Amino acid sequence: MKTIVKGLLLAITLVIVFYSPAKIGNVLYYTLFPLMFVLVYIFYIISYGVSEKDVKKVRDEPFALSFFCGMVPPLGEGDLVRGRLVIDGKKVVLYKRSDKDWKRNAPCKPVWSLEVPDLKSIGVGPVLSVRKGIVLYQEESSARFVYFKAKKQKATIIKALGWSETPHIPQPVEVYSEAASAPSFSKAMEGSKPDQKEGLEPESNTNT
Repeated sequence: MKTIVKGLLLAITLVIVFYSPAKIGNVLYYTLFPLMFVLVYIFYIISYGVSEKDVKKVRDEPFALSFFCGMVPPLGEGDLVRGRLVIDGKKVVLYKRSDKDWKRNAPCKPVWSLEVPDLKSIGVGPVLSVRKGIVLYQEESSARFVYFKAKKQKATIIKALGWSETPHIPQPVEVYSEAASAPSFSKAMEGSKPDQKEGLEPESNTNT
């Protein structure tokens, strides 16, 4: 199917480039443009599309929420891993459409997962240049997903994870070497006190 769509796209492109409306007719020529966009959409769906029905064919456990998104690769290198992110109170799993081993009863497969207890918090905002999405924070790393409805769906995602609110992530505080080597406040205050002999009260200035 994918090969057929690619062949049709190539043929339409060649006709648009090498033929003028006068040769094939204005109606037919300008009809090729919307047809080309439809074929591009079909090609995208058969290449990356994963529906909830597809997920249920390879998964027995129920889930609270799912949505189509693109996982940003580590360090932002390479193409997005497009698929359906499935969320329940135990685990977050990304299902990707099967390519060469595609089968009607197994149209997708899990390619990434994260246990909810290992998830420290979530955030929404730019995840790849200006493209917005959701960030899943772990102990020492994070996973980013391009999802343009992330801000609108944040409350729904939190509920699907079984949380009542978003856990707060403490911001790291950097201490420079000069500050680290400086004496503590209590020690500095001790050094500022006047020397006194042990067991003696300070002398009184009152004349007897």
